[in-house]
Amino acid sequence: MQISMIPASQKQTVNMGDTPDPSHFLDTVPAGSQVSYKTPVDTSTPGDQATTVVVTYPDGSTDEIPVTITIVDPRSDADKHAPQGRVQTVTMGAAPTQLVLWIIYQPEPSSLQDPS
Repeated sequence: MQISMIPASQKQTVNMGDTPDPSHFLDTVPAGSQVSYKTPVDTSTPGDQATTVVVTYPDGSTDEIPVTITIVDPRSDADKHAPQGRVQTVTMGAAPTQLVLWIIYQPEPSSLQDPS
């Protein structure tokens, strides 16, 4: 039976703009080992980002572990969007199309309902 020395990876979720700790992806790391990213991690956009964590052991050997970072935007929908009103010309006696204007600025995903 062969025993793998490659550390098992864990999931990690970080806020946009935060720097994720590469050691948080690993269950265990042998004493004296160093953990780093193969390439810099860009957390400026929400979503999943694949990257590689490199474990450098005390003897100089390395293992590369593919990992995925989930990047989330912690702002509320109200903070992410700034709806603006616009001028609408309405024929006398006709109702303005407020539902159409409301839909234009509704964040995704959402259900479309008349706000009145």
